[in-house]
Amino acid sequence: MCPLCSRFVAREELYEPIASEDPRVRHRTIKVIQAYHPGWVEDHGACGPCWSSYRDAVRIFLVMKSTRRQSIAGCSNMVELAVDDHDGNDGHYESHASPQGTY
Repeated sequence: MCPLCSRFVAREELYEPIASEDPRVRHRTIKVIQAYHPGWVEDHGACGPCWSSYRDAVRIFLVMKSTRRQSIAGCSNMVELAVDDHDGNDGHYESHASPQGTY
């Protein structure tokens, strides 16, 4: 029985998905499973569908994390570009908006 979903599977099927995983992905996936199932350890095993679900969650998180870093770097570059002096006014900008929002 899978300790994560209580699905009946052969005992050897609980270990195959974990054993065949890339070590870095395996480590991260184990950490995510343990966050949701605090008493779970690798020796308890996981059925294929459970392992795949948690592994996919790790991959999505890593993609989101990578995308966020790129977005932050992009924002930083945009700020630098916005501050750059393209008009030759030594970085002094005047607002032409009135308090009412008209120009």
